[in-house]
Amino acid sequence: MLTPKHLAKIRSFFQDEEGAVTVDWVVLTAMVVVLAVIVLPIITPALGGMATGIKDVIVSATIKFGT
Repeated sequence: MLTPKHLAKIRSFFQDEEGAVTVDWVVLTAMVVVLAVIVLPIITPALGGMATGIKDVIVSATIKFGT
């Protein structure tokens, strides 16, 4: 049998909103992951080309010591 004490605890449980913040963060994190999965294949070839260009500049650079 439900007593007024039990009903108060049940009411308190449903009125508590602390878990809602956790749900917000989980949804936000999931959206960031989905966005990364969508964008990463698009920008990967450009990043590879940029890395090759940087490597070429570094390899062809000469270091001068003194003046």
